[in-house]
Amino acid sequence: MWTEIGATTAISMVAWLGITYPPYAEARGWRLGQWVGGSGWYTYHCIAILSVLFAAWKYGGFLGLAVVLVGGWIGAFVLIHLLRSHSQMFALLSLPAALMWHWNIR
Repeated sequence: MWTEIGATTAISMVAWLGITYPPYAEARGWRLGQWVGGSGWYTYHCIAILSVLFAAWKYGGFLGLAVVLVGGWIGAFVLIHLLRSHSQMFALLSLPAALMWHWNIR
């Protein structure tokens, strides 16, 4: 159970990275890509987050959901500080990773 929750949290970090990066980058004065911060960007990452939350619920119930939400959110800010402006490129991996993980649990 905890291995699956850990993997789900790692994917959640990348999905939350896509949601949290645009406002943080604007506040820091970093350059944003053309697609970053638009409605398509947020829809893309919201689909990934929903897939990850479903996996967390399936693996760990309320406890798994809480761990993935909090761990993913905190991990996203750690990734932003580590990757800086490369975060927008790394965040694009969220939906493929989330969907592959979602299909894995079926």
